[in-house]
Amino acid sequence: MEVTFEQLHDAALQCRRGKLKGTQAQRFECDRLGRLYDLQQALQTYTWQPSAMRQFIAQNGSKPREIHAPAYADRVVHHWLIAQLRPLIEPKFIFDCAANIKGRGTHFAVQRLGRMMRQQPSSYYLQLDIFNFFYQIDQHILLAQLHTHLSIATWRGQLDAEQQRGLYWLCQQLISTPIALVHTDRPRDEHRLPQHKRLLSAPLGKGLPIGNLSSQFFSNVYLNALDQFVKHTLKVQHYSRYVDDFVLLHPCRQQLLAWRAEIATFLNAKLALSLKDSGKLAPVSHGVDFLGYISYAHHRRVRARVLHQFRVKLQSWWSESTVSRGHGVMLAAPDFAALQSMVASYWGHCQHAKVQSKWREIWLGFSWLRYFFHWQYGMAPRARWRIPKPLPSGVQVTTAKGQFKWFDAALPGVLLMQLGNRVLLKADEVPVGYVPLAIPWQRSSALVTLPLGVLEDICQSLSASSAWAYVEQCGYRSNHLRQRQLARCFFISKDRL
Repeated sequence: MEVTFEQLHDAALQCRRGKLKGTQAQRFECDRLGRLYDLQQALQTYTWQPSAMRQFIAQNGSKPREIHAPAYADRVVHHWLIAQLRPLIEPKFIFDCAANIKGRGTHFAVQRLGRMMRQQPSSYYLQLDIFNFFYQIDQHILLAQLHTHLSIATWRGQLDAEQQRGLYWLCQQLISTPIALVHTDRPRDEHRLPQHKRLLSAPLGKGLPIGNLSSQFFSNVYLNALDQFVKHTLKVQHYSRYVDDFVLLHPCRQQLLAWRAEIATFLNAKLALSLKDSGKLAPVSHGVDFLGYISYAHHRRVRARVLHQFRVKLQSWWSESTVSRGHGVMLAAPDFAALQSMVASYWGHCQHAKVQSKWREIWLGFSWLRYFFHWQYGMAPRARWRIPKPLPSGVQVTTAKGQFKWFDAALPGVLLMQLGNRVLLKADEVPVGYVPLAIPWQRSSALVTLPLGVLEDICQSLSASSAWAYVEQCGYRSNHLRQRQLARCFFISKDRL
C-alpha cells in the first residue's frame, strides 16, 4: 500500500491540534520524523497493529459514558485513513447527516430542524433513538459496506487495486482486531455503568470504541443505509440525523407511526440494530428536545437541565476556591482557567438560543462573577482576571503601568501587582507602618513599591479593613512585557455576593 510521508505528516499536524499539552503528544513530537517513518514502514508492509487504548468513564451530563482513548500514534493513523476514505465516501451522505462532517454539527442540525418546522408549522414530529448504537454495530456488515464503497471507487478509477486492498486491510485492523484496554478509572467508577454500556460486554463481532475518530466516521458509513432508506424509499422530505438520534416531520400523525414501524423493521433486518423505544411523537408546536435545545419554529431554548448543571458547577468552583477569613472570603490560588473554560463553554452553547434572561438570572445569582468577567446583555463574557487577547476596541496596554491601570479598574479593592521582586501599589493605599520606595522610571509618585517578601504581611493587614487583589507575573505577553493575572483576592462579606 502506498503511504506517502507528506500525507502522514499532514495527518500528524491535524492530530496535534489542541493536544500538544498531553504527555503522549509531546513524546511523539520530540521525534516526529522518526515516528512517522516507523508508521509509514508498518503501514506499507502491512504489519501495523493498533496499540492498547486508555479506557475511562466520562460524565456526559447525567449519563456516564465509557470512552476509549487510542494511543497518540494510532490517532495519527486514524487521521491518515479518514483523509483517504472521506473523499471517496462522504459525498454519498445525505445533506442532513450532521455529525462528524466539516461545516456541519449540532448547530447545523438544530438550525436545519428549525427551518423544517417553519416550512411545516402545523405538522407533527417523530423523534427516534437507536438502542446502544456503537456497541451494537455489526462489524461484518460495516466491513461489507466499506468493501462496497472501495470497490466502487476502484471501478471509477479513484483507487488502484493495491490501494483498495491496503485501505480495506487497515479498516479490518481497526474494526476487527481485539481491543486491549488500559483502565484508568477506580474500580468503583466502573459500577456507574450498566453492563450493556461496556465495550467488553458486546457480543463477538459487534461494537466500535467510543472516542475514536475512525469510529465516528464509520458510524456515518453504517447509518448511511438508513438515511438512504428514509429519503429515497420512504420519501421523507423533512428528516435530520445526528449520530443515532434522528427526527422526522410530517403533517399526518398516522404516517409517522407507519414510518416508525418500517424504520424499525429495516434497522433489524439490514443493520442488526433496534430502536431504543417507541420514540416521541407530538406536535411541533410543543417544541422538539433535540441536541441540547428545545427547538421551536422561530426560536429555541436551552434545556433547563443544562442551566441547572451550570449553576451546580459554578457553586462547586466557588466552594472549592474560597476560604473564609474573618469578616470576608479569600480566593487562594483559584483555577481561573477552568472557570473561564466553563463559562465560555456554556456561553457558546447558550448564545444560539433565546436564553439572555436566564443567563442574566445566573449572573445576578452568582454576583461574584462580575469581579472576574465583564458581561453586557447580548455580548460574550470577557475576562477581568487577566488582560484578554485581543484587547477590546480602543484599549491599549503596552507597559506595566498600563497593566496596573487595567487591573485597578477591573478588580475591586486595593490592587497589589508583582513587579519583579517588588509589589506595585498606589501610594495612598500603603498600609500604616510600611515605608514604600518610589519607582525610578516614573515621574509622579502615584505608584510605589514594597519588597515582595512582605506581601503576606500586607495582605493580612489589608484584610482587616478592605478588599484587595494580588496580580502575579506568569510568563511573557509580548514585546518583553510580562504576562500578569489575578492570583489571590479578598472580598469583604457584604461585597462578595
